Formats: sequence, C-alpha cells, structure tokens
Amino acid sequence: MKRQPGAKARRGSTEAGGSDGAAQTKAEFIAAANALCAKRRQRAQAKLSRIFRSAPRNESKQAGLQRTVETAIAPEMEAEAEELRALGAPRGDEEAVEAIVKALEAVVAEAREDPAAFVNQPGVFKSAERAARAYGLDVCGRVS
Repeated sequence: MKRQPGAKARRGSTEAGGSDGAAQTKAEFIAAANALCAKRRQRAQAKLSRIFRSAPRNESKQAGLQRTVETAIAPEMEAEAEELRALGAPRGDEEAVEAIVKALEAVVAEAREDPAAFVNQPGVFKSAERAARAYGLDVCGRVS
C-alpha cells in the first residue's frame, strides 16, 4: 500500500501506537510529518483569521483570547500531536518522536488551563518547536 505524505493510515511504534510491521525511514517520516504539520498550520491560520474577522466589537480582550485558544490554537496543536503519533516513529526513533508529541500535549494542556497567560507568555511553543527542530522537522511545533 502506497502512503501519501500526511496520511494517517500507518501506525508505527511510539508509546501510544503499535507497529504494523511496515518500517519507514526517518526521511520518510520527516517528509510526512512536515506535510501534515503544514496542513494543520494552514487550518490554524484560517481559523485565526475567521476568529479575528468575526470578533464582536464589544468582546473583551480576555474573552477574545479565550475564544482564540479554545477554537483555534489548542485544537490544532492537539490534532498535530495526534497526527504525529498516528504516523508512527521510524524504528529506533520512538523516544524522539514521543518527546515531540509530549511537548505538544504540554502546550495544549497549558493553553487550556489559562488561555490569557498562555497567549501572553513569550516562547510558549519553544519546547515543542525545539524538540521538533532537533529531530529535523521544520514546520511542526508552532502555530505561525
């Protein structure tokens, strides 16, 4: 079965996934992960754009931040974590890929816990972005 970049059909072996016996190389994983993260990033930016265009004029800053985090940032970062996990890690890279997924999940948890603090915190995506870049991913781990 030929897999398209970004497809969710294959599961590799990360902590949360099993292994279907089909091995992928690190280069294949990076290409697929960057493709899915690029699509996720486009979705997030489209959602953010819609949120800003449709914001009520009398909406408080706090309410706007909470709506932004709850409807765009957290769901898209959560989807990115799930999609990366579903791709499955190349054999031997399970820990590195799981570290990226866990960093993304930590960003989501922090965002949902206190949206205002999350948005106002400089470098909030740094741990996820750093883990992704260290592995070779250049699109994953950030919103913009």
